[in-house]
Amino acid sequence: MKYSISIALTVLVLSACGGSGSGPSSSSTTLGSPGDAASGSAGSGNGQRLAAMNYDFDNNGTAEGRAVFTYDTNGFVTSIDYTYSDDGTTDTDFLTFSLDFGQENKTWAFGYDVDGYLQTWVITTSTSRTVSSYTWNADNLVTNLTIEFFDGAGTLQNAVRFDLTYTGTQLDSWEEELEIPGSTPMSLAQGQITYDMMTNLPAQLSRTDMGGTTEVSALTFLGGGQISHIISTITGVPTYQAEVGFAYALPTNVQNTTEGNIFNRQDSPNDPADTYNWAYSYNGALLDEFYVDMGSDVTLDAAISYEWESGECERHFIWQPRAEPNFIAAGHSPYIPGTGYIILDFCDTLGSTGPL
Repeated sequence: MKYSISIALTVLVLSACGGSGSGPSSSSTTLGSPGDAASGSAGSGNGQRLAAMNYDFDNNGTAEGRAVFTYDTNGFVTSIDYTYSDDGTTDTDFLTFSLDFGQENKTWAFGYDVDGYLQTWVITTSTSRTVSSYTWNADNLVTNLTIEFFDGAGTLQNAVRFDLTYTGTQLDSWEEELEIPGSTPMSLAQGQITYDMMTNLPAQLSRTDMGGTTEVSALTFLGGGQISHIISTITGVPTYQAEVGFAYALPTNVQNTTEGNIFNRQDSPNDPADTYNWAYSYNGALLDEFYVDMGSDVTLDAAISYEWESGECERHFIWQPRAEPNFIAAGHSPYIPGTGYIILDFCDTLGSTGPL
């Protein structure tokens, strides 16, 4: 399976359906003013916000792709328009993952309800349209995510539905179903979360598919609440193990950025030949460039650069089944990192840790 990843600054959302949360994605994010988590917002500010991202898929100095961001007067991101132009050099083969912005023009559109909750996320290309719809409960938590897949003519092909189950505000499990027009919904998989009794953070995520195969992901957090390692195994397959490790800027600030900002992420899939590394470069607190190092051989194979602008910017929570945590929980918030909740974040001081 080749995972599809949305790189929105350091928020890396694994948008492929299914999974246990162990797919390639993530970092940790400072929220600035925490804001009112009950409103569906994760804080706001009139500072810097992302204006554009430039994708150089072969790291030859020429960006083939460009994503431009649009915001409303409240600072809510409303759309991202992406265009691709081949520069004649072969783009890097990412092997086990792909960036959501690649060799195809596309538009992302975001819709919110009156309380600021993300309600719809629509991805449109010349040949398809994908609509993700969120349902929230009175505790400000996602109870359902439905992803509908349409062809270029607008005909619904199928949909994947995720139904989430909680004890209080603690997410316990979810169920994935495939819905094909004219057919009875079919169960795809079930996910379960086990929590550490001392920290109340997820210790283990498991996903069992319809064939009975169970993938188990063990999560390790640093003392400050940042995600440190994710190790995935498959029950009954002793030769399978995949690991993701995260490294953060030190107090001595040798990485020339805010303490706690992620500066390195290494993914070691089950096949050592597929190992890759992500490196982050900052201009102070702002993310400046992001690099992909296939093979972790210190050869930079692709680069993404970021353009910032001044203006209002609001952060919003979403849930994705494979999303790695990019925030640190606090007592006043119902959202628990590591359970699939992340912040859709295009605001300043990205990539650093901080209390929600």
